[in-house]
Amino acid sequence: MSRAASLLLSLIFFRGAACAAMREWTDQAGRKFTAEIIAIDAWRATFVLPDQGKAVLGLAQLSPTDVDFVAKWRAANPTVPLVDPQRLAPWPGEAAPADIGVKLKTEDPKAAAFVYEGAHFTTQSDVSLPLDVVRDLNGVFEATRAALMALPLGLHRGGEKEKYAVHFFSTPEHYTAAGGMTASGGHFQGNTGRMLLLLPNLGIRATGFARTYDHQKNLFIVKHEVTHQLLMRWGNAFPVWFAEGIAEVIAATPYARGRYTFSGMDAAIAAYVQKWRSPGDTKPLHLIPPAQLMDFTMSSWEQRVTGQSAYELYNSAALFVYFLLLHDGDASAIPGFLDALRRERNRPRAVIATSGFRMVSGQPMSEFVKKATSDFIRRGRSDEKLTADFSAFVKKLGLHVEFEAPPPR
Repeated sequence: MSRAASLLLSLIFFRGAACAAMREWTDQAGRKFTAEIIAIDAWRATFVLPDQGKAVLGLAQLSPTDVDFVAKWRAANPTVPLVDPQRLAPWPGEAAPADIGVKLKTEDPKAAAFVYEGAHFTTQSDVSLPLDVVRDLNGVFEATRAALMALPLGLHRGGEKEKYAVHFFSTPEHYTAAGGMTASGGHFQGNTGRMLLLLPNLGIRATGFARTYDHQKNLFIVKHEVTHQLLMRWGNAFPVWFAEGIAEVIAATPYARGRYTFSGMDAAIAAYVQKWRSPGDTKPLHLIPPAQLMDFTMSSWEQRVTGQSAYELYNSAALFVYFLLLHDGDASAIPGFLDALRRERNRPRAVIATSGFRMVSGQPMSEFVKKATSDFIRRGRSDEKLTADFSAFVKKLGLHVEFEAPPPR
């Protein structure tokens, strides 16, 4: 079945199952229009207009009555799409949360337990920290949530019923004892939903009564890990190359004081993948070809990271996902891929347990991921063609690269 036919069938099924009927809507200026809503995320709704096709309208443009209607419709139909891959909105210029403030909720110096609370995150630290430092880090948490909701990809719709749990550790011993990975600065625990951050690796150090706060240059660690945490509702749906790649793209996105900016992304991603290079280093950037990258499992990925070969893994995933997001054809590859995974993940037979943010799938997603990868990422391209397209993109970024040789067959 063709990609177009597959999308059409899914749309027909969706309309029969969950779509609101054609109704009259009103915008903020009082103008009325008739349309059927087919998708809604945190920022915008997608409509089908009679004899006019599909259109996307920001929720802020709708009347309060209609905003209330779509909120209730979404609550009654939690599995409907956030976006329609066939009619995508442009990326926003920026994204910022309404509130990045924090307050000290509890403190127990004897137990080395200090708890801070923000709008969507609760942070526990084993050392007391100034509120402005915690606010800086909470600003990254909240802004990343806002960014994932603002991007027209269908990644995150908001509506959480629990706050996300974050734990700060002042020593590597405490960090690894809690489950943090050795030699890492941050770690998202999928089995508990917690994000663990090692403060010294962020530039926050406590020596006796002395404190050093040099964390601004290391916020990419926080941005990467909180992206994993915010996307944990997807369970095991993401292949590792996409899970790590999207986290790296967010880590590379320009950020300052609670606000992400999506302009200048080409320069930002190019600079990000070279962040560890010394000035004057002219050696080619080592990348893994897309076909090999997409063959990685979580186990083989972790083995390679443990073998101190993480640099090319994360750079390859970052560049490849960014290429698919904004530079591969009409940029519908990732939204279509995600929509296919969402529909499969939401099939009743696939779910055996849901607890808070976490979901356990009763059937492996791996085979379906392969099909979705073929339909939306490869789109009939051979390994060589996909590598050629990707290589042409990285050269346009001004990067000098060489690709790892494929393993012997």
